[in-house]
Amino acid sequence: MARRKVSPIVQSLWIPMRDGVRIAIDVIRPADPAPPGDGPPFDAAPSDGPPRVPAVMSMTRYWRSFRLRVPQSPGSVPISPNTPLHTALLDRGIAVVAVDGRGTGASEGAWPHPWSVDEVADHREIVDWIVAQPWSNGRVAATGISYEGTTAMLLAASGHRAVVAVAPGSFEFDAFADIAFPGGVLDRSFMSAWSESASLLDEDRSPPLFGTVGRLLVAGARPVDEDRRRVELTKIVAARANPSVFDSVARIRFADDPYGGQDVSLTDLSVRSYLPALREHAVPAQVWGSWMDGATADMALRLFAELPSVREARIGAWIHTGEKHASPFAEGAAPNPTAHDRRVQIIEFLEGPLRGEPQPGHEKLIHYFTMGEERWHSTPTWPPATARPTTSYLGAEGALLAERPVTVATERVMLDPRASTGTGNRWFTELARPVRYGDRARADTRMTVWTGAALAEPLTLTGHPVVRLHVRSAGEDPVVFVYLEAVDPRGRVSYLTEGILRLIHRTPPGAESGPTFRRADALPVVPGEPMDVSIRLYATSVRIPARWRLRVALAGADADSFETGSSDLDRDLTLEYGGERPSSLVLPVVGEAV
Repeated sequence: MARRKVSPIVQSLWIPMRDGVRIAIDVIRPADPAPPGDGPPFDAAPSDGPPRVPAVMSMTRYWRSFRLRVPQSPGSVPISPNTPLHTALLDRGIAVVAVDGRGTGASEGAWPHPWSVDEVADHREIVDWIVAQPWSNGRVAATGISYEGTTAMLLAASGHRAVVAVAPGSFEFDAFADIAFPGGVLDRSFMSAWSESASLLDEDRSPPLFGTVGRLLVAGARPVDEDRRRVELTKIVAARANPSVFDSVARIRFADDPYGGQDVSLTDLSVRSYLPALREHAVPAQVWGSWMDGATADMALRLFAELPSVREARIGAWIHTGEKHASPFAEGAAPNPTAHDRRVQIIEFLEGPLRGEPQPGHEKLIHYFTMGEERWHSTPTWPPATARPTTSYLGAEGALLAERPVTVATERVMLDPRASTGTGNRWFTELARPVRYGDRARADTRMTVWTGAALAEPLTLTGHPVVRLHVRSAGEDPVVFVYLEAVDPRGRVSYLTEGILRLIHRTPPGAESGPTFRRADALPVVPGEPMDVSIRLYATSVRIPARWRLRVALAGADADSFETGSSDLDRDLTLEYGGERPSSLVLPVVGEAV
């Protein structure tokens, strides 16, 4: 017999921190904590009192929950983007604790930059508070996407014994290289829009990030219960003076430059800087990314490789929020998995550790979705063991060749500063927008392209494509955008993946690792001198149909997204084809190369 639905117990509280700053949280507990079905309760130990339950935390700077223009009914789950997940957790007998980060929402204090030392320390103290409650079974997990994905991963690095599992998604491994400066180039559109949203949130105003409907429904951050009339919240907002994110990053050029003149860099505050602590504390993790969502697929692959505690990486083809599909071969299709099924997979991963069960004994696995085939696969290694590097060569007159040209040829390329991937690309989706590249044929007229012969058989690529250029620049600070595309028999062009590099961040020939983006490691570009440049494109998995053709497109700008401060000289390149140092494309081909 199904359980009768019982309204949860909902509290909105201020929790004082070590320095007296009050952090706003929602505590949402199942009134009937017994899980559905025949599953055992979550008791940490036998007790004469009511069953004790675990908690899952979500920690945000986007308001933990909303004050609506039409008030909610008492006892309802507070409305936020996470309400469906919170409801599903409650249905499994798991409590939810949602947190406004220090200096944001209804919390006091200052937010000097994302994921400050104080913000991270606050989350550990909130775990202390949770496990001290009479309803707690002493075990805590964390989940969330984007900003909340990073906070969940940093909670795993805290060393708190009560933190038993995390399931973060859609976040970045390195805040400099993965979101603010991909390839070392400022993502001006995203950073300015995100900065504007952060400022509006700090003023208790709904930002464009919430969409038109959200802005109509949401009046501000949810106040705590003792401040229902928002007297204290109004004072908190009036006193808030968080620095502008965009003004802070606009001063940066290298990964080790200070953020906004503070004693911290974007690299310092990134998940990558917490790798030693994550290895030491080994909290089981399930991480989620997407081939079409910024650099989140590369984040998931990097963490899977670096951390034994990352038991699962799940990489699909959805937009940043996971609500819509983004495969160019299935436009308009529902996301795979659906939002419901994704919540189920997250909860199933967290539930065992929250019960105190041992870490799963199965091998670490990457579960990845192949676009075009529109199917999921699994592998314990990356790239999969069946992937083999296969080289094609850039040739004269726009040809992408299977064989290296014997004769050396050169071509002067003037890169168009108006080249763009539009405003529906993998970088704009981080603003909760759909991914819509559409037909790239017209956009390619502003680029230099090399197109291969029609494929005799379908071709599956899974891994990181690499473009190698033997190139000279007329300027001192060129930027290169490289796109891998597929052209169907009618001439329609589909985006597959891309690579970006400011060439001062190129790595020396034979280097084992990629760019560091540090000031000391920058290599000057000497006008007219040859350079061997290797650009690793973002990871992908895609099946290209027979009779389609592969294309490489080269640009010197992505005008709607990235900073375009390069001079005309920086867009004046000369490429060399053939000979001992050819320009080439290396593809991770699964199965027999075509």
